[in-house]
Amino acid sequence: LVISLLCLFLLVSGLYGSDDNSHVELNIVGGNATSIWLHPYQVSVWSGRGYRGSGAFLSQKWVITTASVVAGFDVLSLTVRCHSSSAIKGGQQFQVSSMVIHPRFSFNTMMHDVALLLLWRGHILRPVRRVKLAHSPLPENTTALLTGWGSTSNRTKMSDILQEVWERTLPQSVCQEIYNQSFRISLNSQFCARAVNAYGPCWGDTGDLLMVNNTLYGLLSWNGGCFFKAAPSIFTQISSFRHWILKVMKNYHPRQHSTNNSI
Repeated sequence: LVISLLCLFLLVSGLYGSDDNSHVELNIVGGNATSIWLHPYQVSVWSGRGYRGSGAFLSQKWVITTASVVAGFDVLSLTVRCHSSSAIKGGQQFQVSSMVIHPRFSFNTMMHDVALLLLWRGHILRPVRRVKLAHSPLPENTTALLTGWGSTSNRTKMSDILQEVWERTLPQSVCQEIYNQSFRISLNSQFCARAVNAYGPCWGDTGDLLMVNNTLYGLLSWNGGCFFKAAPSIFTQISSFRHWILKVMKNYHPRQHSTNNSI
């Protein structure tokens, strides 16, 4: 527990103490390789040549990810790669024209960790498979599939091939006890889960998708320890933000070179 909390402290220090827009990331450790054709809605998000994390198509032009993936970056540096099992090659890559970060998101609390990316208009080679948004939270002790391009070991920064790992949801009280009140976990906007038979996420997988029956229930927000199976991961509760997401998609009017708009 002490080591896990130390890892959490290092994570938070990186998030709060940076003044150069550097960001801490999460990775899947102990996962298995999978194919984009099994998860066609998934995309990788980049800032320049730096891999930021995962996201998913909501429509032909909208992508959902976590605010922690994109906050602080120039929108003109952001791109999205789709239709490829590799995060670094293949498929198609599109420029982001605008990003809408939830107005209540803060690195100080990591709550309301959700953002939408609007893509520049372009010709997508094949139809987009849109992710379904959850209407309600997952019950406790539910098994769900987490997918992303994070590192598979402590010797690599990321995986070239999409990875997956099974996670099981936990009671909020269990997570809060593990983190010993160091961080308050919101019952309304967050939930936690732990890998079933693997270490699960560590640094590099922010924004990974937690899915059940092709429905998006969570986006990976943060984790309290690397290579410690006891450390649960904290997810953005998609059902809590469904109304906000749909409102943005319906009412948003892009402004040129938009960087951090809110509705």
